[in-house]
Amino acid sequence: MINKILKNTVFRDTILITIASLSSKFIGFVLLPVYTHALTPTQFGLGDLIFSISSLLVPLVSLSSFDAIFRYMLKDDNVIDKKSLVSSVTFISIVGSTLLFVIVSFINLNNINGLKIWLCISVVMGIFNSLLQAYTKGTRQNKYLASSGILGSIVTAISAVVTLKLFDLSLNGYFLTLCIGTFCSNFYLFFRTGITKELSYKYVNVTTLKKTLVYSMPLIPNAISWWITSDISRLFIYSLIGSFGNGMFAVASKIPSLLNMFFGIFNQAWQITAITKIDGDETGTEYLLSSIYRTMQFTFVMAGLLVILIPEIYQIIAPMTYFSSWKIVPPLLFGAIMSMVAGQMGTYFLTKEKTKIILITTIIGMILNMVLGYLLTLSLGLFGSAITSGISFLIVSVLRFILLIKMENRILKLNIPWIAVLLFVFSLFIVYSLDFSWILLIVYLFLVILYYIYIFKPLIFKKNNDKSL
Repeated sequence: MINKILKNTVFRDTILITIASLSSKFIGFVLLPVYTHALTPTQFGLGDLIFSISSLLVPLVSLSSFDAIFRYMLKDDNVIDKKSLVSSVTFISIVGSTLLFVIVSFINLNNINGLKIWLCISVVMGIFNSLLQAYTKGTRQNKYLASSGILGSIVTAISAVVTLKLFDLSLNGYFLTLCIGTFCSNFYLFFRTGITKELSYKYVNVTTLKKTLVYSMPLIPNAISWWITSDISRLFIYSLIGSFGNGMFAVASKIPSLLNMFFGIFNQAWQITAITKIDGDETGTEYLLSSIYRTMQFTFVMAGLLVILIPEIYQIIAPMTYFSSWKIVPPLLFGAIMSMVAGQMGTYFLTKEKTKIILITTIIGMILNMVLGYLLTLSLGLFGSAITSGISFLIVSVLRFILLIKMENRILKLNIPWIAVLLFVFSLFIVYSLDFSWILLIVYLFLVILYYIYIFKPLIFKKNNDKSL
């Protein structure tokens, strides 16, 4: 049975892509103590801002052309010559990267003028990493994708120790660390995947360039909307509070990213089953709502546990200069949960091929994020920035549920796991009103155990009855 599962292409590819995508995120969290002890909040905030801006510029500078590689390499329909495609996308990437260096050199970036070179290098590294990953996925060489992710993470860890601990290169060492890691990952994919055989200026032609851009350019607004939804708060914090606030926010965001990381693993496997079931009879919708209920049931309890442990976790991952930022972690965790719920709701419309609804609700969430982000950061500071995403994703989730009911044209009920929510609220009361103690943690864990006994009570009694028979 296990061999059969492992031989399943979808399962195998999901595991390999997951390893590739999560290894870098995991090493980023593991290295957090190194970063925070080597950099002041102001320096870490500037570094985080530069990489945030670079993630926006990657699809803009490359015109998102790397998405065309994945799309057309995966199909064996000969719609477009593969060598011409890879060479043309590489040509677009080189031209875009060159223009970036020229344009940025003439732009005054105020306090980050000295970091312009790192911004450009980060964007170029990101573009070619996206290109090489798209080619690797498109040619179904996902085992190399996983290997490159692990290699990049190991090199990043070694580089961090050398540049930040041994040579104390401060912010330049931080940028150098991340760029070396990405470069090694790119270098490995460049020579391991065989893409070199596809590359030549002779294969670049106008027809392929046009076809590539017709496909890829409409994807740019989607990439921008995702950036606004997830990263616009960093610009507001930088402009209204300063890079010190950005550094505090960046560290606080790492803990919710753990929750998102583990959910991402689950969600890739869940979507395959969910899409099959939702596309079937009416019970598919009930399956979706039941899955959302169980997701909230689990994540609210786990988030509550993380909330209680936050002060202790901070003593491990960050020095005292960052310690006060733990107070914005709980609202960021709530935002992570609401993001999961909104994403699962979106699966329904994806299955029904109603992607327009996903687009509209995403745009609404994006606008809310921008307006609320500015107003709440202005009035409440970092805490206002932290609660913005939770409010935005909550509204998006409610809108999608209303539209789901309208499409189904029948009464549907989304159950809320109120006990799990109350446990999360109880954890907030503990950390905001009381000092941390192991007794309170034990009390919380005891309540969680009682809750899960209550949840699995039917299953437990069923097994006991079966044994008695």
